[in-house]
Amino acid sequence: MSTAARLLASIVVAASTALACADVGDGRGYDTRAAFVVDRLAVDNSDLMDRSPILAAGKLAAMAESPYAFFRGSLRLFAEDCTTPGSPCPATADGTADAAGMALIGDPHVENLGSYRAPDGTFLVDFNDFDAATYGPYWFDLRRLALSFALADDAILGPDSAPGTTAERRAEVATVAASYVDEILRLADGRGTPLDATRVRPLAALLGNAAADGLQRKELTDDTTLVGGARRLRTGAGSDAGADTLLPVSAAERTLAQQAFAQYPATALGAVQPTLEGLELQDVARRLGAGVASQASLRLYVVARPRGGLSAGDRLLEFKEVRDLPVPLWLGEPSRPFTDNATRVVTLQRALQIRPDADAFLGWAVEGRLSFRIRERTAYQKRLAVTSLAEDFAAGDLTTDDLRALAAFAGRRLADAHAHAPDIRGRPGLADVLGALAAAGDPDGRALIAETVNFAESYREVVRSDFQAFRRALQRSGPLLGHRFSPETL
Repeated sequence: MSTAARLLASIVVAASTALACADVGDGRGYDTRAAFVVDRLAVDNSDLMDRSPILAAGKLAAMAESPYAFFRGSLRLFAEDCTTPGSPCPATADGTADAAGMALIGDPHVENLGSYRAPDGTFLVDFNDFDAATYGPYWFDLRRLALSFALADDAILGPDSAPGTTAERRAEVATVAASYVDEILRLADGRGTPLDATRVRPLAALLGNAAADGLQRKELTDDTTLVGGARRLRTGAGSDAGADTLLPVSAAERTLAQQAFAQYPATALGAVQPTLEGLELQDVARRLGAGVASQASLRLYVVARPRGGLSAGDRLLEFKEVRDLPVPLWLGEPSRPFTDNATRVVTLQRALQIRPDADAFLGWAVEGRLSFRIRERTAYQKRLAVTSLAEDFAAGDLTTDDLRALAAFAGRRLADAHAHAPDIRGRPGLADVLGALAAAGDPDGRALIAETVNFAESYREVVRSDFQAFRRALQRSGPLLGHRFSPETL
């Protein structure tokens, strides 16, 4: 048994539930925590509220569905708490200046794990949303990933009153942290081994579905149709209310897509640039209702075909707007190592994933103030859903052992990403994490594991309390939290 694994049982027992969030002064100039929560959410979404208030209202409504959905859409709150002394996010004992400039996924969580099919046919599971990728302290990613399992278990395992629920939740969180530490130590000793997603039941099922749907090219059959030999996107009669649908684009949006499409090939990996340069745009539509944090962002679907080719060569591309980071986590120099958000996201995704060509057609474009991450949409790409995990668990198709195996996979994958991706200075992050553990007198990571478990238990209560405050604010102040916008934006 590994060093980290041997500590698991004792840490689970020792983990304590810290203070829940109360409506008391928070030391940041707000009379109550609730006031701070509502203010930060309003600030974080103010640009979206001004630009598209109905879409912004759809995003906030999605966040109000569950504590987990709120967690997904409130990264700014988490980031501000983790960078503000005296907040509900306590400082780490395992940090150094070097380990504060590591490449981060930025928002790792249960539903940020998904399937890919690489160009050589290899199937793999990796993190798949890097909109918040940045440089910062490694423990930020570790805490957010561990917290996501604690919150997901609220939906999967049921209420705390159910027998064994609290112990199992702590065990899963401890598994995330212990697996992270164990993988870092194995990599340091040269004992790292490839991850095998097929040995984790929910991931094996994900890969199976991806293989079947990808082979049938369901992305085309679901979202497009052939009209007189031309490929057209299926646009519905939806509205800007957050429903998952495709809508016709305006003339300005079509022009924007054409301009971004022209930039795109030069930003892709060299191996696929000739393929992309040979494509011509066939149709454009706007996608609504996808995601949580990015639900109100501009997302365009584009159908492209090889020049002079047949419909069999058609590709469905996604142009997704990437917004500014909510809070900078890297406080050193340079403070803005990337010229735009799209370059940041794509560069760090390639660095952090298992292989840089996992998302083979990944690229970007910048038009004015808008940055787009561009990728091919295929049915080979699936992502985990907490609601599906809860349904499978309720039906007896998943066990607590399966959930712990998923937690172990996620912890190891995060450790591997941190270890091999270059930090802000261009050095692999493995030495940064090891240096932080050594400086803290915690070479086996025991204190880090315990700290992470305690944090996840404590901050879970903060999220649950913030969620209730947010729902009350929506009821009291309306779907935009009282934000006022000009009628011209409608």
